[in-house]
Amino acid sequence: MTIVVDSSQWTGEYDDRRLTGPIVWGAFPDRAALDQAAARVREEAWFGEANPEVGEGDPGRADNEQVITPDTDPVGADRRNLRQNLVGTAMASTSM
Repeated sequence: MTIVVDSSQWTGEYDDRRLTGPIVWGAFPDRAALDQAAARVREEAWFGEANPEVGEGDPGRADNEQVITPDTDPVGADRRNLRQNLVGTAMASTSM
């Protein structure tokens, strides 16, 4: 089942430009599994039909600087979330 994400619902900004390729999200245990999944996607017929300008060449490297790494300290994350919750509640109560 395809999950459609439309940020224009809350930003009000619409982008009707055609994507250069389909967006595929996934988590992989290692680089070999990622490369195998990417190869399988490139072999699909719909990928070539949706991206005639990509052809056989490499579409380029992804900008992985924007990817948020998973939290390696879940206990610390719970503390931060609780602190932010308490700060937000205190600010809301003092403003009311």
